[in-house]
Amino acid sequence: MDICLPHHLHRPAILDAARLKKHILCEKPLCLNMKEAGEITAAIKKAGVVFMSAHNQLFDPIVQKAKQLVDSGLIGKVSYIRTQDCFYLTPLAVGGRKAMGWRGNVETQGGGELIDTGYHPSYLLLYLASSPAVEVSAALGNFLGQLQAEDTAAVNVKFKDGAIGQILTSWAFPSPVGAHQIHLIGTKGQLYGSYKDLYFMPLGFSEPAHLHIEGPDCFRTEVEHFADCILQKKEPIPNLKQAVDVLELILKATKRAK
Repeated sequence: MDICLPHHLHRPAILDAARLKKHILCEKPLCLNMKEAGEITAAIKKAGVVFMSAHNQLFDPIVQKAKQLVDSGLIGKVSYIRTQDCFYLTPLAVGGRKAMGWRGNVETQGGGELIDTGYHPSYLLLYLASSPAVEVSAALGNFLGQLQAEDTAAVNVKFKDGAIGQILTSWAFPSPVGAHQIHLIGTKGQLYGSYKDLYFMPLGFSEPAHLHIEGPDCFRTEVEHFADCILQKKEPIPNLKQAVDVLELILKATKRAK
């Protein structure tokens, strides 16, 4: 079952699907709060079905390649990770909250931009890190002034292994010039890139190596991975634990920014 509903309907839909013993692919976010996340976790465990969170950007070719290279030790011990997803959302700027439909209501959206588009760089950050998050803080902005909550978020994360993480996400402005979808710095160099282009800058070098990676659409790969997990009875890359961890990160960031 593929759940593509407004955020506030995820919990009841997941619980119904689990009760019917249906394998579940659910769009982000998992749900609205940690209480709901606990109910979902218990239901999935009881049903014994495959649950996969639709974290589509994990299947971008450069993200999978970057993960492989980082895990191989190419850049050494990672000390810094930055992820971002920013764009100017014209319908919000021109039409205001009404133009956003259910996304313009904090009750059905579950918050602001961070729990929506901001979910992508949040799961990317946790996926690329080799350690769990232990500290979270954030600064939120409502620069277009149209939402009940934030349209922009800057999140700081400290990982258990000492690495520092940062997330930048916005509906109020495009990506900063020169910044990338992912950027990691380690003891042996830097790895960064966007879309289909990945760059490696070894420590002490002034020019990066460039790797252009072609691949299938990430949504197609995501669905194929879900089907493969069902057929082979294996754990998805974006599993239930990752979905819970990402939601917890976003909720902590939102709470601690107030």
